[in-house]
Amino acid sequence: MALKDYSDEFRADAVALYESTEGATYKGIAADLGVSRGSLRAWVLRARERSGVPPAPARAAARDPLPVGGGDAAAKRIRELEERSVNWRPASGSWPPNGTSCARRPSISPGRQTGEPLPVR
Repeated sequence: MALKDYSDEFRADAVALYESTEGATYKGIAADLGVSRGSLRAWVLRARERSGVPPAPARAAARDPLPVGGGDAAAKRIRELEERSVNWRPASGSWPPNGTSCARRPSISPGRQTGEPLPVR
């Protein structure tokens, strides 16, 4: 990929657009402008460094899995997910079923079961 040389004015406008857009992401603004996410991020960080502004904390994910309704609903959802993860068991009782391998290709030693030592020749 060829390196592109963007004017200082374009870079300043890109940084201003990112800073002024509420909920903007590097990925979204970069796609709109046709630049790479990494370039936009570098421009924003460099502009903040020059102006003496400390780096902003990481932004929250766009999709929040917790309910917005309040602390009780969120706490209930967290407990539910924790309980589900602690009590998780495979439906069939054992995994993988019938002692088969999860490999995509057939075994190179068809008669050998998992855990058995390799034959010595």
